[in-house]
Amino acid sequence: MATKAKIGGIFRGLDKYGYKVKSFGDNRSLRKGQSGWIDVVIYNYKYFICIEIKTTDTKDKFSDEQKETAKMLSSIMAINKTFYYQVIRTEKEANNYFDRILAQDL
Repeated sequence: MATKAKIGGIFRGLDKYGYKVKSFGDNRSLRKGQSGWIDVVIYNYKYFICIEIKTTDTKDKFSDEQKETAKMLSSIMAINKTFYYQVIRTEKEANNYFDRILAQDL
């Protein structure tokens, strides 16, 4: 079963390649300002990548705030070719996206 922690751990491996990786999707309660925010932010001098983790095994659903955040981030992605927003549902998807990030094939 894919968990947010396992998928987040895959992306944390990018720090070995010069990326900064910040996770917000754990079980701790979030500060009010973090409500509706994405689970993982990955960035370096070229890219800013937002990852929302929604596992299929746990039937994780988007909150209304997350839907609005997704719309806003997707619209930024449409006009900025170094900004990316991606929903990841499985470890396989995470590994594939990890490889694409390293290959700079986004």
